[in-house]
Amino acid sequence: MLVRRGSWLVRAVLSMIGKYSRGFIAAAFFLIWVGILYLGADHPPPVGFLWLVLGCCLAATAVYLRVQVYADWSVNRRKGRFLRVLIEGCIGGLVFALMLFLFNGNGEPGANPTWIDVVIWFLVLTAVGVVNAIAVYVGVVLVNRLTRKAST
Repeated sequence: MLVRRGSWLVRAVLSMIGKYSRGFIAAAFFLIWVGILYLGADHPPPVGFLWLVLGCCLAATAVYLRVQVYADWSVNRRKGRFLRVLIEGCIGGLVFALMLFLFNGNGEPGANPTWIDVVIWFLVLTAVGVVNAIAVYVGVVLVNRLTRKAST
């Protein structure tokens, strides 16, 4: 093993992550999603890809704002916290589905989506919102546990 678990370097890195956990988690969220979208884009990405990066930036801002709330819920063992995370994920997914649907139209000028297509679009992005909210909450819990262990 290159670095021992209890070494000063590991403690320093975990301490830094704990101190800046909001920014760390939001930046990780942003970079992961931009990476996923880049992998699925044409290369080089079209100019419209910048709109997706802006959307990721807005989502990372929302993550940044919610990380402290999730941390408080986790530390205080707030009753119903997981259900609240699921509800917030649903709301976030629906908001992004609505934004992308309204601002992007249907994506292709010649294609007119049916109402089933629109329902599927909203259901998929709602599910993605829930998965993201759970991932952020789990990330917050893990960072809290790791930094708590490093400080003791």
